[in-house]
Amino acid sequence: MKLPNCRQPRQQQQQQQQQKLLQQQQQQQQQQEQRQQQQQQQQQLQQQQQQQQQQPQQQQQQQQQQQQQQQQQQQQQQQQVLHAYEFVSLKHFFFVSSYPF
Repeated sequence: MKLPNCRQPRQQQQQQQQQKLLQQQQQQQQQQEQRQQQQQQQQQLQQQQQQQQQQPQQQQQQQQQQQQQQQQQQQQQQQQVLHAYEFVSLKHFFFVSSYPF
């Protein structure tokens, strides 16, 4: 009767140890998962930072394009003024040339 009693606690102990081992393994897995999550978060942060850096450059490019457009408009206006002046001087020239002396 005594022998099985002796064996039982040992078995229990072994089971407990196994459970502890399992728990430890689970904890390790959790830690690894957490680390992976942290790494992912860091990567996301890096990506966000890169995007932020890219955005100002795009804005600068847009501003430059706007400036170019303004310059083009100014040039067109100047040309129109020139044409008008040429037209007036031509009219004047014809008028003078057709005037009988």
